[in-house]
Amino acid sequence: MTNPKKSSLPKRHAAPVTGLRQVSLAPGKAIRRRVKGRDFPGGIVADAPDGPPDVQPHEVLTADLLFPPIVPLPINVSNGGGAIGTGLPVQLIFWGGAWNQPATSPSAGAILASVQTILRGPWMSGLRQYGVRRCNLRGAMVVTGPTAPGTYNDNDIKDLIWALIDDNKFPEPDDSGGRIIYMVFMPPGTTYGPGGIRGKHLVASDFDFPADNDHAWVGFVVFNAAIGQITSTFCHELAETCTDPESDAWTVTGNQEIGDVCNFVDQTVNGILYESYWSATDNACLLPTAYSVRRALKWSGHVLGGKGLTSVQKPIPSLNALVVSL
Repeated sequence: MTNPKKSSLPKRHAAPVTGLRQVSLAPGKAIRRRVKGRDFPGGIVADAPDGPPDVQPHEVLTADLLFPPIVPLPINVSNGGGAIGTGLPVQLIFWGGAWNQPATSPSAGAILASVQTILRGPWMSGLRQYGVRRCNLRGAMVVTGPTAPGTYNDNDIKDLIWALIDDNKFPEPDDSGGRIIYMVFMPPGTTYGPGGIRGKHLVASDFDFPADNDHAWVGFVVFNAAIGQITSTFCHELAETCTDPESDAWTVTGNQEIGDVCNFVDQTVNGILYESYWSATDNACLLPTAYSVRRALKWSGHVLGGKGLTSVQKPIPSLNALVVSL
């Protein structure tokens, strides 16, 4: 029997995901990140040891869902006066070539589409009470080199961000356009070494002699086969990065942040699992599902005083555009 001829066609490799920039840094390049100054504790979103709590919205107010927190009331909110991340661009970074493989599920494309929906919709509108305006998507990329460590820790995430900055993929945080919220999605087959979390937000610091001390704001999401857990974790870390990026701004009940008292207090809206966050105004966990003119005016400090909405902005291109701009 004649052996079948080998195909002369080249082997097919996984095609890059549409809409994701492909980035590979020079191999063997030393990480130059040096740290000087105060230590920044990271804000974590912990795994629930006994599974997510069974929560149901107990009230619907102006199309916003309200839930009880996971800790007993009262919950006190305080502002330490530190920086907040308002109206900043969000950069998604999918670390590892596994994100280009068709078998990876959930896919980078599906996560990207969900994040776009989250950022474009009303979910962030409740953060206006903390002085935070809605963020926009800056872009998304797959970093195929260096390879993501099989077991990683906080410093691996920080080093990746500074390696990208040093390679001129992004400006330094104190340069024009450099204040970015980085969100790193870890690939399947990797493990967060210390364990016990779904994600975390960090400050990646870098010191250049004699006096340039830069702080990049970054969060990461531990891989999960359920896309709902990825979007829920993304919501948690984005809300906390915006309201308390350097652990000296908005906190609740001591050293916790606005996501911690609503951890796993989730709801699926139009096919996407969102996590709520603490609302001092409502004294409850809040998940906005529609824009509210009344709330937007209140949180932005606008008083109509009997005047029409055109006293705030004229002309008004659309009601949603007006609310987002407040």
